[in-house]
Amino acid sequence: MQLEPDHLRLGRDPPADLGVRPPDRRQGCEHHLPGAGKYDVLVERESKDTSSPEAWDLELRFEQEPGLKAGGPTETTAPKDWPSSTPAPPTAEPEKRTGGSSYYDATSLETGEWIDAIAPGQTRFYRVPVDWGQQIYASAVLSNTTGDTTEFIGNALTLSLDNPAQGHIADTSLSYSGKSASTALKPLPPVAYRNRYDYSSQVNTLRFAGWYYLSVTLSPKVAESYGKDPIVLTMSVQVKNKAGASPYEGDPGIFAVTDKDKELAESGDSAPKAAKSATMQVVAAGAFGAGAVLVLGLGAWTLLARRRAAAAGGPGQDHHQPPLGGPPQQGW
Repeated sequence: MQLEPDHLRLGRDPPADLGVRPPDRRQGCEHHLPGAGKYDVLVERESKDTSSPEAWDLELRFEQEPGLKAGGPTETTAPKDWPSSTPAPPTAEPEKRTGGSSYYDATSLETGEWIDAIAPGQTRFYRVPVDWGQQIYASAVLSNTTGDTTEFIGNALTLSLDNPAQGHIADTSLSYSGKSASTALKPLPPVAYRNRYDYSSQVNTLRFAGWYYLSVTLSPKVAESYGKDPIVLTMSVQVKNKAGASPYEGDPGIFAVTDKDKELAESGDSAPKAAKSATMQVVAAGAFGAGAVLVLGLGAWTLLARRRAAAAGGPGQDHHQPPLGGPPQQGW
């Protein structure tokens, strides 16, 4: 779906002098509705006169949280404290993974250090499976540049965390002057159903399990002093604690971490790449099955021809003549 200017109220306008489109941002909303029935959703875009007149891509998604099991969580107060110390860095060697361009194609990550590159004005998207009772820690390091410039740029890079419903949880920024700089999200509480009862959005948004989204944005202002070339970015991600049981009755939908999710986090595949891979496997299996049936069919025709020829006998008989109608066409 695409919406023209004045038809979408979503995201921010890009800097007019760069002529770039706005970052792919999704904003979720939650309201307590008065009752069952049909509801209309209106989305409007409000743009400045200097904003690009191009249509923005828009994706609308509806998710419904499942009901609780009988005797499910009974706490009606949020936790007041949780482990707040920063864990030691991952021990595994850093690996390269390129972030996606939106939530839709976010690159899957697991605990570890991940090397990428980000250009001024660009946003990289990643996703991490976080189950019930688990805590996520994340930090970002922007590498030094090769030039001699030391121009100071405030809020040069922003690291953000969003929940499975793409509701914003927290963010942190770093300043940059050409030398290596880092920033980290402050320790957040473990994922728990009871977190929803807290007044702070940095707690109540950690209310369900699933894919948590990390996004990193490098300010366009960096290009003015350090050029437009990408700068090396290192992401550190850790998920702590043993996973707990789901409080939901029935299928939890996106509010869960499955074995398949863990496999994707290990391989680094995005959702579209995983879906394409699954489709190719089905096509390959189907092609193999059709080929096997075709070969078996040709074998049956040949065997039948030989038996009929042997039964007919006599001099001059072509013992390799196929039966009436002949074998299937071999145009494959």
